[in-house]
Amino acid sequence: MQLNQQFQEIAEKYKRENEKYEVYPYVFKYTETDEEFYYYILYKKYQEGKGMLVLSSNRGLLNKQEGVEIAYFFLTHNGTAIAATNVIKKVMKRSKKYVEELIQLLQQNKSMLFPVQSSVNIIINTLTIQAKNTILFNDIYQSILEIDNEIYDRSKTLTKELWLRGRSLIKKYDGLIYSEFNYVFNNLHHVYGKIKVQSFAKEKCRVLH
Repeated sequence: MQLNQQFQEIAEKYKRENEKYEVYPYVFKYTETDEEFYYYILYKKYQEGKGMLVLSSNRGLLNKQEGVEIAYFFLTHNGTAIAATNVIKKVMKRSKKYVEELIQLLQQNKSMLFPVQSSVNIIINTLTIQAKNTILFNDIYQSILEIDNEIYDRSKTLTKELWLRGRSLIKKYDGLIYSEFNYVFNNLHHVYGKIKVQSFAKEKCRVLH
């Protein structure tokens, strides 16, 4: 993203010793039809972020309060993109087929695993949830990629509507991950509690046979 001469001078003015600045490769608009849009300027020193400015196409340098409000959209969208390219992409490597094969293997060997039957059932049910979620993760990943393609390859503009779509997808991903951990935690807690009660009963019971 190229700044005009006036904005280059503003960016240079607030640059400190040994710092360089870069302009984000897209601008932000509240709506697609807005005439006013915003640039995000990031200052770096030896590749480490040191500060930022936000410039309005109509008003130039924004004050700190408004600058922070606009910067929030840039930074949280970057978080959405990073989550898609790193976190979600890694989770997607557990393919639905692989998870289903694990389920089948456990079910075939249930008789051998009878002493730990409760734990095996939890694992099978968890894998079943993961198999279903993996399909949904792929849909989320593809949807975020579509948003990024719209921003980086076509419009070069992040609108609030696109931002909201991205944040909604991340919340959906977080909810699915939470459902997996929540199931495991609640059920393991139940099994552990049952084992403790049984152990206590055996220890206190005065009938030997």
